[in-house]
Order: sequence, then structure tokens, then C-alpha cells
Amino acid sequence: MTILIIDDDSSMIEMLLKTINWDKLEIDTRLTASSAAAARQIIQSRPVDLMLCDIEMPGGSGMELLGWMREKGLETPSIFLTNHTRFDYAQTAIKLGAADFVSKMSPPAELEDALRRGVNIVKTQRIQKRYVDYGRYWEENSGLLWRQFWLDLIHEVIPPERETICRAASERLLKWYGAQLPGGSLRTMPVLCTVQLGQETITGWPAQELDYCVYNVVSEILYGTTNSDHIIALESQSGRAVYAVMLDEKDAPGFEKKARELVDLFRQVLLFRINIYYSGTVYLEEVSKSVRQLQQADRSNVTELSGVHILPSTAAPQIPQKPQRMDFDRISGFLAAGQSFQAVSAVKEYFSSLPRSQITLDLLQEFQYDYTQVLYSVLTERHIEAHLLFAQPAAKNLSRHATGSLIDMLKWVSHSTNAVVAALSESSRSNTIIGTVKKYIDENYGSHISKADLGALVFLNPDYLAKLFKKETGTALSDYISQVRIEKAKILLADGSVPLTDVALRTGFDYYSYFSTIFKKATGISPSDYRRQLLGSDD
Repeated sequence: MTILIIDDDSSMIEMLLKTINWDKLEIDTRLTASSAAAARQIIQSRPVDLMLCDIEMPGGSGMELLGWMREKGLETPSIFLTNHTRFDYAQTAIKLGAADFVSKMSPPAELEDALRRGVNIVKTQRIQKRYVDYGRYWEENSGLLWRQFWLDLIHEVIPPERETICRAASERLLKWYGAQLPGGSLRTMPVLCTVQLGQETITGWPAQELDYCVYNVVSEILYGTTNSDHIIALESQSGRAVYAVMLDEKDAPGFEKKARELVDLFRQVLLFRINIYYSGTVYLEEVSKSVRQLQQADRSNVTELSGVHILPSTAAPQIPQKPQRMDFDRISGFLAAGQSFQAVSAVKEYFSSLPRSQITLDLLQEFQYDYTQVLYSVLTERHIEAHLLFAQPAAKNLSRHATGSLIDMLKWVSHSTNAVVAALSESSRSNTIIGTVKKYIDENYGSHISKADLGALVFLNPDYLAKLFKKETGTALSDYISQVRIEKAKILLADGSVPLTDVALRTGFDYYSYFSTIFKKATGISPSDYRRQLLGSDD
């Protein structure tokens, strides 16, 4: 702490420096000035915590100095020394907020008491300032501090140990203006809210605004205020938002009613689907484990699109009964017969026959693997390329989200089954396939055409398509492409204004020499001779 001693009597300053036990008063820096003007220079150049000042000095009194300090907004506690005991001095000193008023004739002990009171005022001011700063910081950042604390607790950035958690809470939260843990307790009730966004009613809203809207609706219903500090966004992407809610222990008993109110609001007004999962209150060191269990329950829920799910908190884990496997041979028969409706209906009947408890994420994953194998097996028998058939973005998206819910799985089954049956039907009509290939060649003879391109056009294996084309037309696929190009070249050669190199390029040949070789092989003469004969006969 720093004190500034101001007196025009140098012997008085010397006496004060020697007789006062400054260390006991925790005043380690002692500055001196012999006039009010010199004191102003010091005060303007560095912080001063406490001032001990003579009232009467040449060039400006101590009262005038204190008045100047107050005009500058300086609240430095000041103790005045004087040889007089006039009341008007004391009265003025009090009005200016002086800490004390001591006679120079007083015993050293009395002056030390006055200085001690001044030191205590400085300490009090520091504490008040610190709490004002804390309060301002807390007011501006409390939401961020709280949410980061919960997030670090969930992800175990703060280790799940009570002592460590309490220390982290104290360092991050409790010192900020008396903040308390929820309900002042070491227990809370974790809640998981998963919201499916992107409904048609609010399409066009930016994702950030949708998330903000949902966040505040959840906060308003559960906490009675928007933007609660105890709701943490865990996920917000692909039309899905996931929030962890840290509920006060005292609010746990009435939570189910609020949760059902929230589900109804989302379903009837916002037209969003929301699932709410919770179990019971836990100690803070159990929060991360509890949230993981709620997330696992959400991942396993593939049948309930919206609702409130109360998980047993202490129930012993049950070994689920393995569901009966579907008859995939029956599905193969439907596909081979081109009966897509019957195949999809059989899948729906299968899932309808299972208890809800058996329709899990694991079951959907296993089912998708097996159903995909059946589809690929049928396609392979007809030499249809599966990766080409399902290359469209819509098909990929359905496949990627098929295990999200039973409804998503049925959407994927319906789309995939219809696509496979349509491809099988198309492949059974070889005339249609050959006609499609010929039409493509006739329209694209001037471009590069590969066997792989033509296979992709009709979803067939390229080698199998080549064999089928030769079988149905009696001409090799590559020879047919050359024939079409030669016939188109003959038409261009009839126009003498088209250079021979352009004729080659326009009919799909990269080099004139290769074009000339193929043309001569097909017609018996070179392109230039063919043009001369043709134009000569015209003449």
C-alpha cells in the first residue's frame, strides 16, 4: 500500500517517517511532498492509496488539494494534520469525505489509530471494487460461464470427482457475486431433449434462427425464462438439435408435467418432433455418466418419434430377447417376380409383428445389412451394377439415414425395392436395352464413348452388356460404334467445305490417321479418295 505525506515542515515529515510503525500498518511505500502543487504532480503520475496531509501550507491548503482530488474522481482516503482544532476545518474535511482529522500534538498512538482506520477504508474500497468488477463480469458472462461449466462436466474435461468439481465450481462460479449451484445442492437432474428440425412449416428460416427459437422455447417452458444458463446445446446439424438440461433438484418432482407440455407445444404449434429423456437426480460427479445413458436411450429409440421417456434409475439391466429373423428368401422371390409391393408389405408385416422393445438400433442395422445383401444378390444374377443403380443423391441419403428410425428404414426399403424391381424389369427386355444403347450412340457419336459409359446407362456390367449386344444384334459393340461414325463421316465428306481433319474430330476420332485407317477398313478407300469420287460424280 502507498501513502503520500504532505507537509511544508520537513522536520515533521522526518518525524512521521521515523516514529510510525509503517510495516505493522502494511504501508510499504511512503512518498512525500512539501506542497499541494508537488502533491498534485505525484498524484497525477502514480496511484496513491492513502494521503496524510497538513491543512495549512503555502501555495494551497490541504482542503483545496482534497477538493481537487474529488473533482478528479479520486476517492483516496485522506487524514488531515493541523496545529489547530477549529471546528470549521473539521466540518469542511467531513464534507469532502476526509477519513480523519488529527492534531499534530496528538500522541503517535492516536495518529497510528487514524492511519489504521484509513488503511481499513482502503481495504474496504478494494473489496467493494473487486465485487463491483466481479458483478459486472458475472452479469455480462454468467450464461457463458455456466454453460461452459456444464459442458466440461458432461465431457469430463472436469474429472468426475466431487472434490475436483466443487473446486472448479468455486473457481469458475461461486466467487462471482455469490453464484450458487442449482438449488445450492450438489445434485441435479440431467435431461436430454432431441428435436427434429426442418419441417415444411418453417422452411426458409436460417438454421441459426431455428436453433435459437427452439432453445428459447425449451428454456421458457422448463425454466420460465428465455436463454437459461442451464440448457446446453450438444448438437445442431442435419435438421436435428440436441440439448442437455441441468434441472434444479427442487424442480425434479414436477418435471414430467412440464415435459409433456413441451412435447404438446412442439407437436401442435411448431410442428417439430421432440423426445425428452430423463431418469432422476444425480450427484454432480455422476452427470457425465447420466447424460451418456440418456444419449444411448435416444440412439436406441427408433420407434417413438416424439414423447417423454422416463428411464429407470436403479433397475437391473435386462438381457433383451433376440427377435425372430425375417424370411429373406421370401423377399428374394418377390423381387425376382417383380412384385415390389408384396416385398415392401412383407417388411412392414415383419416389423409390426415384433414387440416395440425388440425394435432397436442394432436390429435396424442388422436388417439393413441383410436386406442390402438380398438386393445385391438379385442384381448380380442379372448383371446389374448396384453402385450405379443407387448412385443418385436421394438414394444415398435414404441409405445413410435408414437406421435413424423405423420410419426412415421403411422409406429406404420402399425406395430401394422399387428401384431394383424397375431395373430387373428393364433388364429382362433386351430389345429395350439394345434400343437405349443404340439411341445413345446415335446421339453421342462425336464424343468419347466407352463400354463403361454404356453399362452405366442401363445399370449393367459393361462386359455383360457387350455380350448381350453381340447376341441380340450380331455385331460387336465397338464395331457398331465405328459403323455409326463412318456413316456420319460419309455425310460430312459430301460437303467439300469441311476439312478432312474436322470430319475426323466431329465423328469422334481424335486423330485423322486413325480415322483414315478405320474408314478405309470399312469402305475400301481412304476418306480423301471417297470425297474425290463423290464430288467427281456430282460434277
